[in-house]
Amino acid sequence: MRSARLMGVLLALAGLLQVALSLKITAFNIRTFGETKMSNATLSNYIVKPAVVKFSSPSTKVKEFAIVPLHAAPSDAVAEINSLYDVYLDVRKKWDLEDIMLMGDFNADCSYVTTSQWSSIRLRTSSAFQWLIPDSADTTVTSTDCAYDRIVVAGSLLQSAVVTNSAARFNFESAFGLSNAMALAVSDHYPVEVTLK
Repeated sequence: MRSARLMGVLLALAGLLQVALSLKITAFNIRTFGETKMSNATLSNYIVKPAVVKFSSPSTKVKEFAIVPLHAAPSDAVAEINSLYDVYLDVRKKWDLEDIMLMGDFNADCSYVTTSQWSSIRLRTSSAFQWLIPDSADTTVTSTDCAYDRIVVAGSLLQSAVVTNSAARFNFESAFGLSNAMALAVSDHYPVEVTLK
């Protein structure tokens, strides 16, 4: 169900690419499964397998690129983020494509990925990747201060197509005047977004 919904959103985005002069891309961790289901490791690991979608955009600076969304299981965040490097290599080989965006709830901070673990994550240590959401960002709606959600881009065309300073979290709580309880009913994470020229 979640894969179908994600694919539907990505296909709708593909349709919008035909008319966009610039393009805002967003990753959002909505609370559709609830805490009980998402805390079930077997179900969570099954639901959150990455999908890869290739886009063609005749009106943006980068004409073809792929998006790889991921919702990493907190207990396996280091391994899953590291394995995105292999996904990146597979996408490059399969589609002969350099411009690839990896994004989503990587659970890439605080107790799930510690400072000492970053050196073992190829997606972080390779100079091929530009991390657009910094470690200092707080992508959580709760009182924690963690940069769980990330956007990572590879490929010179895609990297040059990113509008300067456009990658950020979107604080929907503040933007829509929601109480914290109302915001938490939507998600415990803020969306992360980036605009492409």
